[in-house]
Amino acid sequence: STLVALDTDRARVEREAMLAAPPSDTLALAIDKCRTMELAERVGVPAPRTVHGDSLVELLDRVAGLRFPVAVKPRGNSLHAATVHALDFKVQYARTLDELRDVLLTLRAGTGYPLVQEYVRGVGMCVDAVCRDGVPIAMVAYLKCREFPLSGGVSVVRQCVPLDECVERYTAALLGAIGWHGAAMVEFKYDVREHRYTLMEINGRFSAAAAISFDAGVNLPYLATCVHLGRDIPAERPSYEVGTRARWLRGDVLALREHLANRRAARTCGPLHKPPSTWDVVRAFVRDFRPGMCYDEFKRWDWKPGVVEAISLAGLLIHWVTSALVAPGRALLRPVKRRLVRRLA
Repeated sequence: STLVALDTDRARVEREAMLAAPPSDTLALAIDKCRTMELAERVGVPAPRTVHGDSLVELLDRVAGLRFPVAVKPRGNSLHAATVHALDFKVQYARTLDELRDVLLTLRAGTGYPLVQEYVRGVGMCVDAVCRDGVPIAMVAYLKCREFPLSGGVSVVRQCVPLDECVERYTAALLGAIGWHGAAMVEFKYDVREHRYTLMEINGRFSAAAAISFDAGVNLPYLATCVHLGRDIPAERPSYEVGTRARWLRGDVLALREHLANRRAARTCGPLHKPPSTWDVVRAFVRDFRPGMCYDEFKRWDWKPGVVEAISLAGLLIHWVTSALVAPGRALLRPVKRRLVRRLA
């Protein structure tokens, strides 16, 4: 949303400073998921079949040819002119046409209609890249080991993996076809059983998980700065340390609480996924305090963000504890309050 707002006022911003983002037309293609899927088809990158409509009738007519289950998601950013919407969810799933119809019928008037996409099995694999005029000068690939929210979003635990030749070719084809300039994140779903990669989206900025690049030995923000300021860059693409693991601790705490507080939320992990047990979730959370785990904000060489994050995390935990202590008292007082109101009435 910040990038969209800055791009909208690009002329005013660039009177004061350079905006480290690709041109507006290129950015619009990445923001609009329908256009992104069309780009993938043109350059030969596997992508899920996707349909979109401007009315319920049109959308239901077009989904007839899709394979269920399907994912229902906004077409793009809610602030962007071409994808403006008021949908209050990031993704929902439907196993049948009837379920899809039920999801669409719950949409409020004026919110806009989402796109519908064939569901893709697999784990999220992301490639953070820096390009100069469509040519990648750096790439760092990592798997999403755990996300928040459970339905898919920010990776709270991730691990660097080798840059598969297939993924490298797909990423270079996508970003090269539109002459991408600067930072980008390209996300795929990786089906381990079939060793198949499927494009999910192109993000026109560094992902929240890009901090792992520092821990893996590549300074992506510095390279992006060099690209936009026209500075010299290394002739060889920098390598990174495979196996590096990183964690956003506060996000991981939020993901744990989401699971413990609302087991139904686990059902949003996907229609073909069995929800993890509470024991598995807690064990994985505790296990990841293992030695060697890197943390996004807690860096010895840049300690101030860690202080801010620690204060924020402490405030979050204190709020949860006090809420848990106050809730039983409120429950006990509720019947008394109702009787008192009836007597006064």
